[in-house]
Amino acid sequence: MENQFKDLSSLMTDKNAGKIAEEIVYIYLTDNKIKTIDFSYDLSMGKMSNTDANTTFAFDIDDNKTLLYMFKKLSFQNELSSEEEQKICEFMSKVATYLIFNHRAVLKNIVRKNTITDSDPNIIPLDVIEVCNIDILDLEKVEFSAKNTIKVNKMRRKDMLSTSVTGTANDLFNVYNNTGETLSDIIARKKIEGDPKYEEVVDAEWIRYLFEGYLVLYVDYSPVSQDELLDKIKAKE
Repeated sequence: MENQFKDLSSLMTDKNAGKIAEEIVYIYLTDNKIKTIDFSYDLSMGKMSNTDANTTFAFDIDDNKTLLYMFKKLSFQNELSSEEEQKICEFMSKVATYLIFNHRAVLKNIVRKNTITDSDPNIIPLDVIEVCNIDILDLEKVEFSAKNTIKVNKMRRKDMLSTSVTGTANDLFNVYNNTGETLSDIIARKKIEGDPKYEEVVDAEWIRYLFEGYLVLYVDYSPVSQDELLDKIKAKE
């Protein structure tokens, strides 16, 4: 097993970290393959209340050639030592660094397009985006709950008057497990009941892949202050 991991670790280079970051971005830019699992935010006095991870996208790593190649090698490992796990975490941190420093503008566009679609960039600039985690699942080795993920589609208001948007995917999954209702029936019932978590939900669907990756972000959805907005307008005059 040591030789197997040595073979894998030889691939954990800066060059391959950069390639994986590029391939993840490419997936989101082609063939409408962006899958927004869920997003949430909570504003207090116009600012984000916390800096916890609040936005999750999924991607099919069958399309991510470098990452898939490395992950298949990893799947042959029977058990990893804590040192080996640490090396993998450090490598994925490099991927996150490349995403932020080389592809920040693309990430910003991906977030805006798939969360607060109709927002004005001058009002909601999305200036702070951090990659919190990049998770990979081998879906043939996990139970139904991990093989199947709920994608929630939300309608965003142009005026962004709401001070919070609550994550809905986990709640939907729990209700489904408890009642067996279809996702559409759950959403319809929750809207009738006035559940605020479902106020802006349009619909939801199950998604499943053989290998699936998750890009977990912290995004600052707070608007600029009125003074900052006036300064931007004056700067353009």
